[in-house]
Amino acid sequence: MVPGIAIAGFLLLLNTAPLNTAVINSVGGHIRATAIAVNLFVIHFLGDAFSPWLIGKISDSSSLESGFVSTIVATALSAAILFYGIRFAPSVKLHEKPVPMGAHQE
Repeated sequence: MVPGIAIAGFLLLLNTAPLNTAVINSVGGHIRATAIAVNLFVIHFLGDAFSPWLIGKISDSSSLESGFVSTIVATALSAAILFYGIRFAPSVKLHEKPVPMGAHQE
């Protein structure tokens, strides 16, 4: 069971770096930290605030198994939204020499 939990944790967090990269590449350098903070707040607010209550309601009305299946549905829905959002992501242009970014621009 422990290897399964480790694999599930790895796969659930696999989208973290690409999602943070998309957020950073879609905003200006002067608000990148704020954008990451808002992204982190929204993720935790939606996930930590409502998920225990919702899973509890589902498992009380049917079974604990169906309560946990709802997490798979939520994960699939979020993956579909992210794949749909790829179409609208700004293209990243590679420069021949590094371009200074962030607060330390000269």
